[in-house]
Amino acid sequence: MEVIRSHELSPVLIFDDSDAFTRTAGGQDRTPFVAGFFGPALGTVVGLGIGIVAMVHDSYLELDAYQRLEVEIFEARVPLPRFDDPPMLGRLFERRIESVGLGAAPGDVFTDDALIELLNLYGGEKVQGNLRATVTIAQRALSDSVGAGHEQITAEAIATAASAEGAVAGSGS
Repeated sequence: MEVIRSHELSPVLIFDDSDAFTRTAGGQDRTPFVAGFFGPALGTVVGLGIGIVAMVHDSYLELDAYQRLEVEIFEARVPLPRFDDPPMLGRLFERRIESVGLGAAPGDVFTDDALIELLNLYGGEKVQGNLRATVTIAQRALSDSVGAGHEQITAEAIATAASAEGAVAGSGS
């Protein structure tokens, strides 16, 4: 830490997938793991003078351990903006496609109707703006489409994946 600070830098840890630190096997209650992560674990990191950026699910916001951390340590809560049109959602998938080095555009991977279907799901009652659920549905549709030898992910593939994931596809619900 001294070496980092000697260069007038401040260390920051970014937790972009807090679930990775709180997963349990066999459907065990995650509450103690989540409480431990947002309690002693992150508290210790901050105590070392390390900054934290943590992406969290809305369900964590109600946990006592998270609320204590937010009051005692976190300086700000920045909600993710909601996507409100297919091109915005397309840009998210464009970044994900770039990150794996495919050299493809969302239009090469998804039909226009598929992106609209994803947006409808994202804004609908079952998914309720949960970006992780939306991406999970897209990933499942990708796997199913590739397995079936399809060139693109279609709205039908999104609907099938949504149904398999427990979300209801179509007309925003």
